[in-house]
Amino acid sequence: MGFFISTKDPRKVIKIFGCQEYGCPMHFPNNRKRKMVNVEIRRLKKRGGIVLIIWEHELYDEEALLQKVHNFEDIVTCQN
Repeated sequence: MGFFISTKDPRKVIKIFGCQEYGCPMHFPNNRKRKMVNVEIRRLKKRGGIVLIIWEHELYDEEALLQKVHNFEDIVTCQN
């Protein structure tokens, strides 16, 4: 679906994956497409990225999504 890179810390990457397109573990537990997700995440981490994965179904619970992103920001801040 897309990704976002922080302007404050370019290592921080929030990657959004579509459930059907990439086979999220909640809706498609045995989907082989998820291997593409793992390859992309490894590629980003190899370049020094700190990656937060958001699945499409998580976009529908705004409160939980905001908490997940907030927690990600806290973790990254603690690593600096």
